[in-house]
Amino acid sequence: MPVSFQTVARGSRSGIAEAAQIVVRDQAEWASLWQKHSSVDANPPAPPAIDFGKELVAAVFLGQKPTGGYAVEIVSVERSNGQLTVGLRETSPAPGAIATQAFTQAFHIVRIAIEGTPAVRFRRAP
Repeated sequence: MPVSFQTVARGSRSGIAEAAQIVVRDQAEWASLWQKHSSVDANPPAPPAIDFGKELVAAVFLGQKPTGGYAVEIVSVERSNGQLTVGLRETSPAPGAIATQAFTQAFHIVRIAIEGTPAVRFRRAP
């Protein structure tokens, strides 16, 4: 059964330089994650408001890559047997493609409407 989700932030520049798939269930974890993520900004914005009584945050970080052209997108969230499955799709620059010659850190952060505290797993979508 599909579950609604909404993008909080998506891009190619993050203070999180290691690959990670993270689920956040409370305000303290969210503030910590957002602070680390936005640490590359000169004037980092405050973390977006999340109602952790009704939502959780799922975040995917590809880690630091040597060029542009890398991206990650959360494409689906499904509920089955009390568990949420977050589907994600990664893209890389094609061989020989022209890409920005700078380090990038692709990421996608979403908020997911929940009931209870389901287990969450991530899987690559076809």
